[in-house]
Amino acid sequence: MLNIMYNTNGKSVHITGVSSILNPRDNTVLFIARKMLDRVDALSTVKGCLVYTVLEAVVPTEAEVENIIMKSDNPRRDFGRFLEENDAEPKSSGDFNVSNGSVIAYGASIAAGVVIYPGCYIESDVKIGQNTVLHSGVRVLSGTTIGENCVIHDNVVIGSLSMAYEGSQRIPQVGGVLIGDNVHIGALSVICRGAIEDTVIESGVRIDNCCSIAHNDHIGQDSMIICGTKLFGSVSVGRGAYISGGVTVKNALTIGENSLVGLGSVVIHDVEAGQVVAGNPAKFLRMR
Repeated sequence: MLNIMYNTNGKSVHITGVSSILNPRDNTVLFIARKMLDRVDALSTVKGCLVYTVLEAVVPTEAEVENIIMKSDNPRRDFGRFLEENDAEPKSSGDFNVSNGSVIAYGASIAAGVVIYPGCYIESDVKIGQNTVLHSGVRVLSGTTIGENCVIHDNVVIGSLSMAYEGSQRIPQVGGVLIGDNVHIGALSVICRGAIEDTVIESGVRIDNCCSIAHNDHIGQDSMIICGTKLFGSVSVGRGAYISGGVTVKNALTIGENSLVGLGSVVIHDVEAGQVVAGNPAKFLRMR
């Protein structure tokens, strides 16, 4: 993805990846927006990073020494520009083979027993586990891992790019998609790649037709998401949750374990474990 030396004011760092202030790692590029300033002390745990942060940030002295700190009036914009200028977004190798009417990159790893119907498109840096079935028209893009015994129905897109912008500056999406075992995804659904960390769908999940799963969403084991539901970015769905058809969930919310969201609801607040909610906006009705 990234492998560059960044130099400024006689100081250099070797950047080999991307991370977030929620999970900072050595030798990565990251940014700290104003709303995340309470996490700036986390920079003391890493070294060799390029960090874009707001002008008023008070950075620990040891972090100043070990990293390059770039103060900015808009750190997310500058972070996005750095990723774009350095071509950080995952891309397929471009070398493909046509097999049984599907286009499959030579770099894709496809296990024994996988069934791929005609009309699929699979990029490099994709892993597909044993006995998984891909129906016609499925597109699996770079950075995606699909587990064993999954069923992906017609015209699903996995690893799609989100429309992420800061003003006119597009923010490249550098995460992937991680899908567990025994996951079923209905026709015409779209699973977006993570912005920085991966979008995760745990084992046993059922996603119905025409659903939209945005970047950085985390869908817990054995949960069900019914037709036409839209989850915006960084939503966390707990184990065993049931989200009825036509639901819209605001970004960065938590839908608790074993909760139930009623048909057509618009969720603008967290849903606690075991709650039943419904309506626009969704309101608590009872315990499940």
